[in-house]
Amino acid sequence: MFLDSHAHLDGSQFASDRDAAIQRAYDAGVRALLAIGNGDGPDDVACAIPFAERYPWIYASIGVHPHEARLLTPVHLATNT
Repeated sequence: MFLDSHAHLDGSQFASDRDAAIQRAYDAGVRALLAIGNGDGPDDVACAIPFAERYPWIYASIGVHPHEARLLTPVHLATNT
């Protein structure tokens, strides 16, 4: 059993076969996966949530990279996603 602690499932490199890539991870023994929710910056931090809602073995995180912290506004912090 494996745990993937840092997966960017929303990346454009998975656009053509995202579901198949997720299935390959599961088939390879990944039984827990942390989908990283930072997307393309503060406006997209919830991008990992749909994966956690769809797959019971995928969990989501929400965060902002330090180099994008300057883009963070009070509106981002007040939003419950």
